[in-house]
Amino acid sequence: FWRWQAPDALWEDMLPAAPAPVAAPPAPDAGRERPTVERRQVQAQNEAAPAPPVVAVFAAPAAELPPLEDDQTLAPEPWLERIRARLAAGREDEARRSLRRFVEAHPGHPLPDDLRALTE
Repeated sequence: FWRWQAPDALWEDMLPAAPAPVAAPPAPDAGRERPTVERRQVQAQNEAAPAPPVVAVFAAPAAELPPLEDDQTLAPEPWLERIRARLAAGREDEARRSLRRFVEAHPGHPLPDDLRALTE
């Protein structure tokens, strides 16, 4: 009596497939760069220190302010900052004169609220 035997490949096709392995979900911080110790220290310093006011950055001692005539060589925003620096240095008369020249040179430019009082 003759018996037919199926090749191994045929038997493998008849067996149920094993379930595919499930990938673990990515970690919550996957894909983000982990901060280094240095970066964390800098970040902590930045968060702890308040930003300096803009006037303090441009304010200079009275002796270090350039002559009033140099103000008109500046673009509008730096010129307004120079006027604020003159106020911060206690040079209100120079600030007023510079603001008058600013208005003459830039008649359509809006004046910031903090400098508008100098025009009165």
